[in-house]
Parts: sequence; structure tokens; C-alpha cells
Amino acid sequence: MTSGQEVSATLAADSERLLLPRLMVGSNPFQGVSYKSEALRREYRSRFSRPEAILEVIGHCLELGVTTAHCYARQAQVEALKMAQARYGGLPDTVAVLPDVYEAMARQTGEMAGTATREKIKFIVRSMPRLVSAGVSGNVLPLVEEVLETEIGLVSQVHPRIILLHGMLADMACAIRHRSVVETFIKKVRATGAVAGLATHNLGVMWRNLTAMELSVPVIMAPFNPLGFMMNPSVDACLDVAGDRGSTLIIAKKVLAGGVIEPEGALRYVFEEVGVESAAIGVATIEEAEKTFGAARSILGDDFDRRYEIAS
Repeated sequence: MTSGQEVSATLAADSERLLLPRLMVGSNPFQGVSYKSEALRREYRSRFSRPEAILEVIGHCLELGVTTAHCYARQAQVEALKMAQARYGGLPDTVAVLPDVYEAMARQTGEMAGTATREKIKFIVRSMPRLVSAGVSGNVLPLVEEVLETEIGLVSQVHPRIILLHGMLADMACAIRHRSVVETFIKKVRATGAVAGLATHNLGVMWRNLTAMELSVPVIMAPFNPLGFMMNPSVDACLDVAGDRGSTLIIAKKVLAGGVIEPEGALRYVFEEVGVESAAIGVATIEEAEKTFGAARSILGDDFDRRYEIAS
């Protein structure tokens, strides 16, 4: 177990380098996301609406030696990370994903973002004319710029070293080969001093379109797990990219396939069979953190603390 002082020293030593860790704390539970049941989703939404509850989990992960946290542009998560700074003498390294599409739309229109599915549906319906208009005219860039300004301003409070464009927007931009959306995102992120990367729900298609647009990014976050859960368009297509991607580093997500795979088998798959550099794994309790990251330390050994230099 790592002490608070040792965690702070580790963060300080790496503060001037752009490094990707082997492991990071995923944020799906903090988002209220569960693939197991609606009851668990409700419980997560309620519990993790309080920054203190998020801090409890992240703080224990720091003590276990996992010094990077994945986060979305949500106030509770940002506040929890700021509280961690006070406790550990420095923020955990942060990998931010934005925009949080629903929350971002809410902020742009002055709406309050609720958590009930029915209210989300109503909000999306109200906002749809603006999105459709932008899509039909091909003039999505002003909307994207407006959203990114707000979202980057929020996550900048925790000084993320890596900022990823959310899969919904990144996949859309790549699918229609809207190069300016990706380039605008990269430019805005670099202006903060962070590394710009992309998240995806369809790695094979994204990679093909990035290649066609002659664009490259240093980091991509994509699903990888032994069941092929959300590995689109196919497991083979995702594995092909993982095996031939040049200097682009991969952060695996959905590693436990929504919590149905035991950590040991999942971690051996992503690190030993696929060969990704990093994995983000969401944990909702101290017990889950100890089980998951304990398995990771057993499998990785000294490699648990490895960091990968990110191409600038």
C-alpha cells in the first residue's frame, strides 16, 4: 500500500512529463452507469452525486498505487478530484473525457440536468432541432466549439494531462470525415497544455477514417475485453488496429465487460493478449478497488507502475 506522502512524491516527480499509466480509475460508476441492473444505476446516481463518496473510492485507489483517475466534465467528479488534492498534496493525474454530451447540452441551453431517463428523453427532444439543423447544414463546428469551451473550462480545474473527445462526438466526426471538428478539438486541448486524444465506440471504423483524413492522435480509448463487449465493428477489426497502430497508445475501457468478467481474466486479456498500454477500470467500492487492482498488481508485477511516454 502506498502512503499519501509517497503518492504526492510520485505525482511531483512526473509533473513535467507526459506519461500514460498502466492503470487508471474509471468513472462509469461515478456517472451512474451500470450494465448490471437499473437498481444499481439508481444507487450509483444517488451515492455518487456527492463528491465525498467519489473521493472515498479515488482516495483508496491512490493508496493502492493507482494514481490516475478518468473523469467526465461533471461537477461532482471535479470537486472530488479537487478534494483529493487537499488530502494528498496534489491532484491524481487526470484523463478527462468531454463533452459529457447530455450535461454539456444542458449547460449550453441553461437547462438543469436531471438524472431520470424520462427527463433526459424530454431534454434531448427539445434540443434535437438545434442538432438536426447543425447536421443538415453541415455547420456543426460552432456548436462543437461552444460546447468545448464550457467543458474544457470545467475540467481545467483539475489540470488533466490528457483530454479525450467523447466517443459519441468523435465517432460522428470521423464517420462523416469532418476533419475540422477533430482539428478544432486538438487545437483547443493543446492550448491548455494537455495531450489531445479520442475515445471511440467503433475503433475499426474510426481508425480507417482517421487514416483516410491523414490525421493521427497519440492516444485512443476503446473497448477491449475477452467477451468482445462493445468491440465494434468486430473483435477482429479492433484487434487489427491494436496490432498495427504505430505510435498511438491505447487505453482499454469496458475491460470487465460491464462487470461480468472477473478482473484477473480480463486484465490478462487486455495486457497479455491484446497488448494495450493502459486500462481504465471503474470501481464503486473499496472492496472492488482492492480486488481489481490487487489482481492487476499480481499480474503486472513491477510493470504495475510503468508509464509510457506519449508522443507529442
